[in-house]
Amino acid sequence: MVREMPGGCPPQELAPQEPFPSVAQRFYLIGRFLQVRPTPEAIDAFVAAYPGFEAPDAQAVADDNLRLFVGLGMPIAPLWESTWASDARLLFQRQTLDVRYWYRSAGLQVAALHREPDDHLGLELEFIGTLLDRGDRNTAVAFAQEHPCAWVARWNEAVQRHAATPFYRHLAAEAASLLALLDERG
Repeated sequence: MVREMPGGCPPQELAPQEPFPSVAQRFYLIGRFLQVRPTPEAIDAFVAAYPGFEAPDAQAVADDNLRLFVGLGMPIAPLWESTWASDARLLFQRQTLDVRYWYRSAGLQVAALHREPDDHLGLELEFIGTLLDRGDRNTAVAFAQEHPCAWVARWNEAVQRHAATPFYRHLAAEAASLLALLDERG
């Protein structure tokens, strides 16, 4: 989770708006979901907040999450930008530090600083949602173009090819579509 740096106010929790969440909320909701273990409660909360997603079999989603994003060895579709930047698929590379700089420039930092790489897709999407919610569209677009837009198409392709559940195929396609929409409107 991206949060205000010490001494600041925490980011506003985004409650879904009817009939559909704003673009900022959609970035935030997908980002937050990608950061949590997909428990039945987390899945139900996401499906309730994000129209268009049907309630999946929670165990199938948990199994898919393990295969795609955690892996028994190397994940099939890792959630960290730095892993997509080289064939070695290493974490905590230049991209991680660059993303950290963007967060700090906005007065934010990762809640699990030094334990979770800052370039986790969920954190990057949550950051974009936070910037949009603050009305800072220019920074959101610049960050998206420099970071998630540089690799999410490949991540989405891996998820589309290897996901066992329609839930993660839909989630990945939605994340890629939101980024493309933001990039187009830049």
